[in-house]
Amino acid sequence: MTGHLFVGERSVHSVFALGKRNEDALSYALGYLLAHDAALCADFLRVSGVLSRRPRRQLRDNHYIVRLQQHDDVGRMDVVVEFGQLSVVVEAKIGSGQPTVRQLLKYSRSQSLYTNRAIVALTRDPLDRKVRSSTAARLAERDIGLHELQWHHVLEMLQRRLRAHDLTPEHELLLRHFISFFKEDYDMRYYDVEVFIQDVNQENEEIFEEGWAYVNRPHAHSAPIYFAPYFTKQCSTPGVYRAARVLHVEEADDLHDAALIERMKRFFAREQEDANVADNWKKHWENGLKMIIRRANRARRRGEQWGAVKLYFLGEPFSLLDAPLRKPKNFPQIPTNYSRTIEQLKQGDLTLMMRR
Repeated sequence: MTGHLFVGERSVHSVFALGKRNEDALSYALGYLLAHDAALCADFLRVSGVLSRRPRRQLRDNHYIVRLQQHDDVGRMDVVVEFGQLSVVVEAKIGSGQPTVRQLLKYSRSQSLYTNRAIVALTRDPLDRKVRSSTAARLAERDIGLHELQWHHVLEMLQRRLRAHDLTPEHELLLRHFISFFKEDYDMRYYDVEVFIQDVNQENEEIFEEGWAYVNRPHAHSAPIYFAPYFTKQCSTPGVYRAARVLHVEEADDLHDAALIERMKRFFAREQEDANVADNWKKHWENGLKMIIRRANRARRRGEQWGAVKLYFLGEPFSLLDAPLRKPKNFPQIPTNYSRTIEQLKQGDLTLMMRR
């Protein structure tokens, strides 16, 4: 039996929440976990793409250091991970915040003594395409790699870590405290909507069911929990009743980029420790991406230009509802970025007035 802790009038459920609730506090909490859990730190560097597939041994065999709020000749750095000849700067943002071009490029001016340097932009939403395109090449000229990570990836790492067999009860409690701190004390919206719903024709139905993928415009939702297609009247069973967990969202500047498939293949290869991710790419996502690209090529031959898109890589589709839910007659088309909760859908609520 434990008591209830209050700081003033505020109920506190996590040791991390005893102090302030701002960007620095979250960076401190993350840095503390990375410094005290080599496996988690290895996963962080692997998923972000800084290190190779299995860097845990590298961190275990080499003493590593995590620095918080380090100052050097170019300014303050949120989190820095150092080991061997590698220095990784984590530029962390909360909420909808994004690092600016100036913030990222300042690290190229640093008089660092480290041979290998990298920057990880840690944000809620995917890194802004303009920021990425304006900085990646210029940083590469100084042999500095730019990598991206989103906060929902960190939560997924923590969930994986909780399933490990080497955790002590105290360390498990610490991880759970961080998750509680993150979800309850920050308006981070580690997901932006619960069920993202859009019209899907027969061609896109095949991509959804066989390729476990979906494509939309770049301003579509960045972090829905589920995607539920509304099958149009072209499909065999019109309405919304199927859904799939959104496992990864990727922005692509050009679907006609010949390197896109190889880039995504390398990205998902870094996730090989998660067998589901590796299987999904081999069995579904690669085919789904190719189907989307073929669709874009057909559109281009008709004179249509898609431009930048948002790609959704999904889990296995499942039946969310027992029977298809149909749109009202005065609701001819699902609006852009329309969403519902699972509870609303199960109650038959597919109204225009309450869309988010």
